[in-house]
Amino acid sequence: MRESRQARSPDLQWFCRLSLIGFMLILVARPSLGQTEEASGRLHDDRRIDRLHNNAWGPGDGLPSDQVFDILQTQDGYLWVGTGAGLCRFDGVKFTTFDQGNTPELASERMTQLLESRDGTLWVGSDEGGLVAFQTGRLREAKAAQELSGKRIRSIHQDHGGALWVGTDSGTWRSQASGEFQPLERAPKQVFSMAEDREGSLWMGGPDGLFRWDDANSAAVNVELTLPAGASLAVNALEADRDGSLWVGTDTAGLIHFKGVVLNRILPNSSIRLVYQDRLGVIWYAGKVGKLKRLHQGQPETNSPPWFGIGVSCIADDREGSLWLGANGSPRCLRQLTPASAVSFDHVAACVLSASDGGVWLGSNAGLSHVAARSGPETLTVDRFSKLIRSLTLAPGSDGSLWIGQKEKWVTHWAGETLSTYLLRDGLRKEPVGAIAEDRDGSVWVGYLDGGAARRDEDRFVEIEAFQNRTVHWFAQDVTGELYAGTNDGLYRGTERVSNPLLDDLPSADFRSHYIDEVGDLWLGTLGGGLCRMRDGKFTNWRVRDGLLANRVFAITDDPDDNLWIGGPDKVFFVSKQSLEDLTAGKIDQLDCQGMPLSVEGQRLGIGYPKMARSADGSVWVTRKRDTVKIPPGAINVIRKAPPVHIEQVLVDGAAVAGHDTVEFQSGTRRLAIHYTAATHAKPDAAEFRYRLTGHADDWVEADNQRVAHFTALPPGSYRFDVLGSSGYGIWNEEGATIAIVVHPRWFETAWFKTLIAMGLCAAVIVGVRGYTSSVRDHNAQLQKEVTERKEAEAILQKHQTRLKALASELTVAEERERRRIAVDLHDDVGQTLALARIQLAGARKSMNSPELGAKLDELSSTILKASQDTRHLVYDLSSPSLNELGLDEAIEEWLEEEISNRFGLKTQIVRQAEPAAPENAVGDDVNALLFRSVRELLINVVKHAKARHVVVTSEHTRNHIKISVADDGVGFDAGSEAFRASSEGGFGLFSIQERMMNLGGSLQIDSEPGKGCQAKLIVPCGHSDRSATTPESHS
Repeated sequence: MRESRQARSPDLQWFCRLSLIGFMLILVARPSLGQTEEASGRLHDDRRIDRLHNNAWGPGDGLPSDQVFDILQTQDGYLWVGTGAGLCRFDGVKFTTFDQGNTPELASERMTQLLESRDGTLWVGSDEGGLVAFQTGRLREAKAAQELSGKRIRSIHQDHGGALWVGTDSGTWRSQASGEFQPLERAPKQVFSMAEDREGSLWMGGPDGLFRWDDANSAAVNVELTLPAGASLAVNALEADRDGSLWVGTDTAGLIHFKGVVLNRILPNSSIRLVYQDRLGVIWYAGKVGKLKRLHQGQPETNSPPWFGIGVSCIADDREGSLWLGANGSPRCLRQLTPASAVSFDHVAACVLSASDGGVWLGSNAGLSHVAARSGPETLTVDRFSKLIRSLTLAPGSDGSLWIGQKEKWVTHWAGETLSTYLLRDGLRKEPVGAIAEDRDGSVWVGYLDGGAARRDEDRFVEIEAFQNRTVHWFAQDVTGELYAGTNDGLYRGTERVSNPLLDDLPSADFRSHYIDEVGDLWLGTLGGGLCRMRDGKFTNWRVRDGLLANRVFAITDDPDDNLWIGGPDKVFFVSKQSLEDLTAGKIDQLDCQGMPLSVEGQRLGIGYPKMARSADGSVWVTRKRDTVKIPPGAINVIRKAPPVHIEQVLVDGAAVAGHDTVEFQSGTRRLAIHYTAATHAKPDAAEFRYRLTGHADDWVEADNQRVAHFTALPPGSYRFDVLGSSGYGIWNEEGATIAIVVHPRWFETAWFKTLIAMGLCAAVIVGVRGYTSSVRDHNAQLQKEVTERKEAEAILQKHQTRLKALASELTVAEERERRRIAVDLHDDVGQTLALARIQLAGARKSMNSPELGAKLDELSSTILKASQDTRHLVYDLSSPSLNELGLDEAIEEWLEEEISNRFGLKTQIVRQAEPAAPENAVGDDVNALLFRSVRELLINVVKHAKARHVVVTSEHTRNHIKISVADDGVGFDAGSEAFRASSEGGFGLFSIQERMMNLGGSLQIDSEPGKGCQAKLIVPCGHSDRSATTPESHS
């Protein structure tokens, strides 16, 4: 290798000679890659291409073109994609395209180069469209670099000092302190790629070869590579390794790697168009056809899926551990490569063991299950395997067989097609077997859960005296053939205890778990004492105080990346073995332990769990209380971070509103839509959001995965919209994004307009009130006149009604008087005449000797007697003669006996009650007649309707009142609805009686319930000899 410039300095000549000598020495001593592995860092096996899951997008998914030239993730979390039809921004769910239609600053839509400078500005280079800067902020305003207008941008780079370097098809440009770009006179005319190494040297590659920028002379120094004859000088790609070396992709001489004076060549006859080092230090490259490969153990990886032959044009990391690939001309031109995720199987297992076919064995209450490398658990359900139920521990046999220790107090050996069961008769105790192992000599060791252990000697198990009172958790044989046993009373080598808590500085003597790694270290998990390692007979201990996440360690294994996996009572975590060494050496103060990735974290593992094993493919298997989890290689490389949250767009009635931190618009808006997002690409569909609009509602709204908030008819005022978002792993960005919203009032909603309206309304109210008052005054006068006239009319009507009632009362009294007169006439005239006629006929009968004439006289006497009786009844119907002669009570008693008891067969009774000072003639004859008539009508109602067997009439005379009640034991009725209903025959009903009592100044009271009889009470004030009595008093 030599450097050339038109005027070569002595120090550059020395550098040339030294480089050439070093290169020749390397070619002679080692034709293959010498320090590639060290230069690229540790090559992680989880980055094998065939183990990376991939998602793909194309024009049908939102990309405007099937050509992707560059990919970049900016600090705000967005993924930017330079395509053949514009610049795309991707948040994991939606593509947003910037093209000449919505961004006039873009002179071309063929976006070939992307770079984010340290201040957050996105620089976009296009094909014959120059360079455009998209400023930071929500709207990413674009500004074109006028000096580069129309240039074809081939590469962009920012150096350690902050200056931007731009390689075009017609020269190289560098930004100045003023922000302007100036061409570099002594730089290559075309630069395809630029890179800056750890020492700050800037390298340039193009069709004229490899160059290094010399700041002292402000010139590019050509570094001539020793290439085969006829090979092209063109350098297509440069990548500065983090270890300070440089990777050079040439057009015909393959991939060249050199560090200092050491130079190595890979694929010397290939065309390399792309070189990229990811965040793990893995070197990726693509050739002329774009087939992507990586360097693994110094050589190109051969396991590539078919879809990698798509013409990969660019590659980029994101902040969550994914790799992104761009391609040209492919229907799926954008791909995301992610490590495999942890998988949970709905299978409960008590133990797990790596199988020789790459899968694992799982032992459970249901029996023995096998899990192939790429499938789920399959339980062995054949009848001959029925004895494998309730498996507690598994161990491999030296001949490929399997030993199973079971809770059913036996041991089963499965070899080929043969199942052998060892029981009590074979020397086993009647106790569950919790530990089992076969050593290299073929001896089988078992440990019982309740204490004690045995060893199989030929075909019989023999008790081991050293473990009689100790619980053996496990047996293991190291690389030297020594058999170790972990017990609740220390660590044993064979039957001899080798651990002493005091001498070995061990905080616990209960060794619950173990793991022997590839170098022979014995890792020990204790119950309360953390993690131990025994190396060369010496113990080293790490506990929670050192950064370990648990002091009780139930399970241990490792992975291909030299991470140690540890299972505690409520968590599974991993820590690198190197960090354990560094802590012991005093290089670090605390361990950096990380919990189990993805959704399997957070479930309580259960008593006795977890159990762990590593399968042949490097996956870590974890059994838990409710499931079994497979953690494939690389799952830990998924970076779980809170996603950046952005408010992308504010739409008012469908139109976008400009504004960075504040948006303003007029009120009257019917629909306000605020579009927001979380820039997460690992599990974007599982991201969740919550938002609130302060000033409208203070409560947070849980929006799930919805990325737009809608509001309607916001009134004028100031508001603040806040939105929080989470990643697909449930990690929330508690800061979120905020935007202020100002709704300006329309002219008729302004304060001055409202004041004017208020003043006008006040004036209108005053005028209206005055007019209304006048109108009301006139109306009130008219109403008062009408009221007066109505009252006068009502008074006249009342007077007439009173007169009518008086006339009705007079008519009733006159009717009673006439009935009395007729009754007296019938009694005195007709009755007496009939009585005299009978007497005379009786006298004539005695003097009559003719039998025939006597019979006729007897018949005539009977007829006269019948007429006399009818006349008597008619007299009583009209008016009782006893009423005037004997009084009211006697008349009622007489009629009660004659008409009710004798005529209708009811049992009757009259009760008289009178105060000693009660006047004898408290009421006149007319009132007595009306009372008698009312009592008679009540009794007739009892006979007709009550279906009673007994009736009692009570007469009470006081100084002020006469009270007569009629009570029966009949069927009764609902007094509330029938008290004043007329009788069914249309005669003198209760209503007539009530009206009669009211005319006398009294009342009628009815007390009745269905099935409980009825009581009617007549109350009349005393001192009334006629209807001209004074106004009656009210009575209860």
